[in-house]
Amino acid sequence: MSPKEIARRFDYPSEDLFEDLWDVVQMIGVAPFGPGDMLLAQVDDDWVHIEYSSWFARPMTLRPEEVLRLLAAGQSVAEFST
Repeated sequence: MSPKEIARRFDYPSEDLFEDLWDVVQMIGVAPFGPGDMLLAQVDDDWVHIEYSSWFARPMTLRPEEVLRLLAAGQSVAEFST
């Protein structure tokens, strides 16, 4: 997907997109944080490529209390941002 399309579709400031792809997306991973444990974001020819790590191969399994905490945190962020 092109950076312009990402900015439009997600109502995201295009001037922040490249910086966030590099500073944020590249830091997502799981311990021990080796090269195969991190997400990889690249922009080539005005196209954004995201390479997922192997830990995305299957769905995450959460316990009920983890789901509740995640939901509460998401709602808190949503309320704070409005």
